[in-house]
Amino acid sequence: MCGLVGIAGDLSFSDEKFMKRLLILDYFRGTDSTGLAAIRKDGEAVISKAAVNPIDLFDMGSFEKALNFSNSTAFIGHNRAATLGKVNNVNAHPYQFGDIAGAHNGTLTKTSWSDLEIESGEMTDTDSAAVFACINEVGIDQTIKLMERGRTSREGAWALTYHNKVDGTINFIRNDHRPLWFAFSEDLKKVYWASEWEFLRAAKGMTKDYPEFWRDKEGYTFFPFEEDHLYQINLDELVLGLDPSSPVESFKGRKLEGKEPTPLAKTPSAGGKTYPYWNTSSTSATKTTTTPSTGGTGSSNFSDASDLDDDIKDFINGSNTRVSHLTRTPDNPLCGLITQERFDELACTGCSFCGTVIDIGDDGYTIDDNEDMILCSDCSKQSDGKVKVYLK
Repeated sequence: MCGLVGIAGDLSFSDEKFMKRLLILDYFRGTDSTGLAAIRKDGEAVISKAAVNPIDLFDMGSFEKALNFSNSTAFIGHNRAATLGKVNNVNAHPYQFGDIAGAHNGTLTKTSWSDLEIESGEMTDTDSAAVFACINEVGIDQTIKLMERGRTSREGAWALTYHNKVDGTINFIRNDHRPLWFAFSEDLKKVYWASEWEFLRAAKGMTKDYPEFWRDKEGYTFFPFEEDHLYQINLDELVLGLDPSSPVESFKGRKLEGKEPTPLAKTPSAGGKTYPYWNTSSTSATKTTTTPSTGGTGSSNFSDASDLDDDIKDFINGSNTRVSHLTRTPDNPLCGLITQERFDELACTGCSFCGTVIDIGDDGYTIDDNEDMILCSDCSKQSDGKVKVYLK
């Protein structure tokens, strides 16, 4: 299972603290990754996510940049418990495809995953990514039609929350295999959500002087999202306040009918995505290594890709796991040590500490392949400006 948490509407400074507490509580539903999408007032999504626990994410510059109440109208949070797809920064939620930024709790069937990829034309590394790629391409109605409901909660399960930049809405939908609850602020200018309603109550109790939740005539505060209904609200309208006479009814969405999928016209790109560890396309490189046992350095030159590949494999299989001072070329900036795909995976959210954008041709950054980290030149604190790579 994973966990969904968030706030949308007329945000205040105390909502930043509230959101952090939600992510900490939500960690008990997903310990593999943590992520946040902050929806700015202009509709842009600023995402901070990593394969770390919430406390470690809070220390990253990208999170500090994202969690800004004064520029935002929604915080979409997620804690991942990995099912399909490996654990890394790229596969952490939320995802963004075009105008859609969102997070998913659940696991799809292999058939549904494949159908979503075919419909969207986007090959993905997780079933969750396929959902949002498809929503961006064909909309929520057609996407839901392609998502087969499983017999149990182990697959064919979903609870979704996402922002649509086109119409400025925040959206929610779940089936009967995944829980999702909501509440309103007392002034009806905010909506809160969590996979477990207890998280909302606990986060409020932990946040000093936090405003009360709205209560209905019967005294209820927390409400379940009804199954198979799309709840949708425009963020600009939400900050003005919901209808006080019937906020739950006005928030409740339309039912999405599950129908047999229509014939699919699009086809996936040939071969899909692969992540070969060794790049055999390199032609030449110079590698200088630091040997821990002696403290000395050695340099070897290779004239063809096969020699380079074999030497690197022998090097990695030995006791030394540090590779530094790479002599790079524009066509081969990392000398075949990692692929372009692996670099893009590590650098998708920028520097792991401060969030600075890193391009593969830049100088002075550090890659730690074992820890799924990449550091910019400033955070690397390198005086020589060379790239350093730590391999598994």
